[in-house]
Amino acid sequence: MFSVYRPVDNEEFLYQSLKHLKYEAEMLDKIGSLEALERKLRELNQQKYEAQDKMRSYNPDLTKILSIPEAEFHQQFIIDAIRRIEKLKKSKLLEKETSPSKPKDAEVRKRKWGEKQEGMPAVEVKESDLTTEESVNSK
Repeated sequence: MFSVYRPVDNEEFLYQSLKHLKYEAEMLDKIGSLEALERKLRELNQQKYEAQDKMRSYNPDLTKILSIPEAEFHQQFIIDAIRRIEKLKKSKLLEKETSPSKPKDAEVRKRKWGEKQEGMPAVEVKESDLTTEESVNSK
């Protein structure tokens, strides 16, 4: 009779052990997730601090600049920023000049051979596609 109850006790013990291990695994997973989130939060706070510091350089509190070297530092920072902006502006303008231009909306389109005939698709011809003779004849 004692041996009959023993497997049940073992099952209960194994079930409780399994439940406990599952709980521990969930806790370890949550701790790992928490640590990863804390690392990400520290990284984002560092980026925020750096961005705020950079913004202060662009718009310094003049009452806190107490020495000539500090003023010169801010002046040089602003001059460098202006140069970077001008360089970027020039590169954008050059890029715009060298890129192939798209057809303008105001470009006149003409239909070759008049209006669309029933059952026949209309063919659109741009003014720039016509030769000089075709251009004169179509007018």
